[in-house]
Amino acid sequence: MDNTATVDWQKRALHFLLSLYELKNEKDIAIIRSRTTCNLQKYAGATAAAFIRLEDVVTARILYSTSQTSSGFIDADYASLAINAGDIKCVEDSPQNLFPGKNILFPVIQGNFSGIFIIATHITVDDAFTTFLYQVWEGLKGMTLLAQTYYSFEHLSTRYNAIMSAVDEAILF
Repeated sequence: MDNTATVDWQKRALHFLLSLYELKNEKDIAIIRSRTTCNLQKYAGATAAAFIRLEDVVTARILYSTSQTSSGFIDADYASLAINAGDIKCVEDSPQNLFPGKNILFPVIQGNFSGIFIIATHITVDDAFTTFLYQVWEGLKGMTLLAQTYYSFEHLSTRYNAIMSAVDEAILF
């Protein structure tokens, strides 16, 4: 697809970060997830990309993927190891990879939200591409903060609505 010698990775990183800035005013978390993941795939020159949330020690749910996956989940241990490593990880030809071939994992943690972005790529990881990956990772962390805010708001809203529906109307008046 891309010859890494002719790709301006700095320019691609800038375009990716600018695309994330446009999403900060979006109100729908599903659109934020999908556009972030699609833009990650586009600017990284990847064949596929996904956003996974580690929900608990046994559940890692695929929140969005640019290509079909066999299920809506991946191995939670695989995701947990990537998150606990705390750094970008390149995994080649592992049976646990979400996509065939080389998968690059970006761990993201904000509050009680933890997950990984994954891209599948054939691109050789050289210094320029590594710099691109780290710049992109910073943008992904920012988007994770936004996602965490939405999830926290959703959780509080659900809890508040449950409390209000349980309170007798006579008590309110």
